[in-house]
Amino acid sequence: MSGRWGGRVRHRILRRVARPILRLALALAFAAAAVYGLAAFSRDFWSPDEPDFADAVREMNVRGSWLLPYQNGKPYSEKPILYYWSMAATTPFTGGDVDPGALRIPSMVSGAFLVFGATLLAGWKGGRREGLVAGAATAVAPLVFWQAQFIQIDAFFTALLFAAFAAQMLVDLDPGRRERWVWVFHVLLPLAVLTKGPLAIVLTGLVASSGAP
Repeated sequence: MSGRWGGRVRHRILRRVARPILRLALALAFAAAAVYGLAAFSRDFWSPDEPDFADAVREMNVRGSWLLPYQNGKPYSEKPILYYWSMAATTPFTGGDVDPGALRIPSMVSGAFLVFGATLLAGWKGGRREGLVAGAATAVAPLVFWQAQFIQIDAFFTALLFAAFAAQMLVDLDPGRRERWVWVFHVLLPLAVLTKGPLAIVLTGLVASSGAP
């Protein structure tokens, strides 16, 4: 009984502390998304990767082939399918065609999510100032800033894996919802695999073997 009561009290405290941190995390994420969007919607496709992804998505729409991308009439199976689906999901809003800015939306949202997550975790651990520093540093980190406005898999993959690791961490921090967070982890990790293959499992194994909480 005391353990259950302690868990409830801790959950209530975390929820009260989280409210201002959550508002800060959302504000920084929206600000980052706006900056990424200004860059992403201001230019055409850049070689070498962006035209390849765009052609694959265009041919997916034309052929109606949603399980295997094509490029120049040939199967294009270098990467798993999930990132292609995320890009193809933007085409109904652009008349069924591929648009440079629209195809970058998955990367933009992923970059903003990383800012959101970094702010939230640092804020819970330290406080508002720590959350602000972590979120701002993530938003302007060169690799995050670049990947968030470029058509590549990395930001999307990193966001999924980050969310999976966060869910695994919450299994211990939020015991009252343990089953829910276990379920979330078991959904997000396969999605990461569908984005960049077995690298997701390798990285998860490395984190687990490191003894990180």
